[in-house]
Amino acid sequence: MTVLGVLRLLAPALAGVAMALKQQGGLTVLAVAGLPILEELRRATLARRLYLLGRRTAGVTAVAVGVFVAITLASGLGLGWTKWLSLMGVAGTIAPFGMVSQYGGMLLTHLGVDPGPFKFGVAIVSNVVLVVVLAWIVVRWSDRPIHAVGWGSLALAVLGQALHPWYVPWSLALLGVDNLTPRQRRWLMWFVIGFVVWNSVQSSVWYKVRI
Repeated sequence: MTVLGVLRLLAPALAGVAMALKQQGGLTVLAVAGLPILEELRRATLARRLYLLGRRTAGVTAVAVGVFVAITLASGLGLGWTKWLSLMGVAGTIAPFGMVSQYGGMLLTHLGVDPGPFKFGVAIVSNVVLVVVLAWIVVRWSDRPIHAVGWGSLALAVLGQALHPWYVPWSLALLGVDNLTPRQRRWLMWFVIGFVVWNSVQSSVWYKVRI
């Protein structure tokens, strides 16, 4: 196998390793698939662009998922983060849907109502909204794979099950190597400021409630 052939397998394999560590890592398949044909994507019409990116992403994803499954079987640790997809709000973070689940669950428990169905419903809504937003991001920036991965990673952190403080810098690192518009930079700046303030206040309230 040529060096180029090895690299074509190595990049998707590394995406699989990243996905095994954290679900956001799975988004890198877009960059792995799109960057080698970036100029072609930029010249193509939207329909053609989505076809090219979709076809290549399917192949990259197949390799990445294969590596993910291999790591799962070899480690004996199970499917990792996948088991948490229906446990909305358990982590007690400032994820918007997580807060609805945890505080709504507390209220229902106080009222003597089983919060299980409510939390499961919030998890379903969260996952549906996340899929729709990710689909929009991919379509909107199908000619900018790094851009799509960066904003997709941020969407996954904000709309997912939990939003820990260290989730946000991963997205910022990706967006930092891409060209953002002045509006996007301002939005991102105010988001980070709001996130830090909100996380500080919510964490204090949450730990007081738990104690």
